[in-house]
Amino acid sequence: MNPIMRWLRFPGKLFFLGIVLIIMVFPLYWIFITSLKPSKEIFKLPLQYWPSTISFENYINIFKISNFHIYIFNSLIVSLASAFTVLLITTLSAYVLARHKFKGGPQIR
Repeated sequence: MNPIMRWLRFPGKLFFLGIVLIIMVFPLYWIFITSLKPSKEIFKLPLQYWPSTISFENYINIFKISNFHIYIFNSLIVSLASAFTVLLITTLSAYVLARHKFKGGPQIR
């Protein structure tokens, strides 16, 4: 049977996955939409799910007011160092597991 047809046999699964998808994507949508709102409109009640005026002033202020480029550079250094460390450790571990014989080795391979 076609995998798509198998999913369509269980509409409850599709409904559940749709709800989970909405719950997972909505915070990302909210962050993006809030970043496009002017500062005065962010805390305005009642909540608006779409900004009345789209403004890029928040993105401009990131680079004018704070040291955002330094923060991004620091994050880049930390992530590259951590990725390199993990790659080095796992490569050496994989070599040891592949070349040396030890008790329980066949279960790992």
